[in-house]
Amino acid sequence: MLLDKPLRDRLLVGSVTASKSNVSDSKCAEILKSGARMNPNAFAVFGRPGFHDLAIHNAPHLNNQLGAGKSYKLIPIQELGDLFVYVVEGKITKDLFIDTLMNGRGFIQAQTIIENVKRKD
Repeated sequence: MLLDKPLRDRLLVGSVTASKSNVSDSKCAEILKSGARMNPNAFAVFGRPGFHDLAIHNAPHLNNQLGAGKSYKLIPIQELGDLFVYVVEGKITKDLFIDTLMNGRGFIQAQTIIENVKRKD
C-alpha cells in the first residue's frame, strides 16, 4: 500500500515472533530498549501469533512512562493485515491507518477501530 502522506514523526516498528506461545512482555520491552536511542515518537510492536496477557496489561503503563507526545502499541500481525484490508475496502482511510500507527496506544484491534468509525458516523 502506498502511504502518500509524509510522516514528520518517527515511527519505530519491531516485529516479534514466538514459536511456542504468545509474545512475552519482555520481548516487547526489548523493542523499546533497542529503539530508544533513535528517539522515535511512536513505537509499534507487531507480534505473531499474538501477545501474552501480561504484555497487553502492561502496554498502557508503558505509554504513561514514555510521557506526552510518545505512543506505544502492540498490534498482532493478523490485526495489521485486517487494517490493510479495511483501507483497501474503504472501511477506514489511509489517514486513520497512519494515525493508528503513530498515535494508537496499548493493544490495537482492527474491529475496535471499525466500531469507533461506525459510532462517529
